[in-house]
Amino acid sequence: MTLGVRLLACLLVAWGTSVAQTQGSARRSSPLPGKGLAEHDFLYAGESHERALFLVRQGKVVWSYDDPAGKGEVSDAVRLSNGNVLFAHQFGVTEITPEKKVVWNYDTPAGHEVHTAMPIGKDRVLYIQNGNPAVLRVATSSQM
Repeated sequence: MTLGVRLLACLLVAWGTSVAQTQGSARRSSPLPGKGLAEHDFLYAGESHERALFLVRQGKVVWSYDDPAGKGEVSDAVRLSNGNVLFAHQFGVTEITPEKKVVWNYDTPAGHEVHTAMPIGKDRVLYIQNGNPAVLRVATSSQM
């Protein structure tokens, strides 16, 4: 889970707790601490069958990616040093450019899933393929 996703999750939990504490009274949201969502830039790719990713800077969505034709939920995402985004999407792993062009894609075999992917340096990707048997894989630039 990326720092941005963890931050958003914490903020949403804090907000939900605040709302739940009203216990039936008129619901009102409490202001977020500090500068709110503008406090930190982050990439958001929450678990969603809508397969949407959002890059948020200074509290505003500055980039988004939507892949409605894709299969499975987006489970994990990371923005790479070159600006590309690497994400796991239940039935595979994909890397896209800021212009939304697919640079690399891996589709899992039937009966398997992928829920996490992490870059290792600039030329390798580590991902765990669930299934029987579960397999930890490292794809190199020659395989990408």
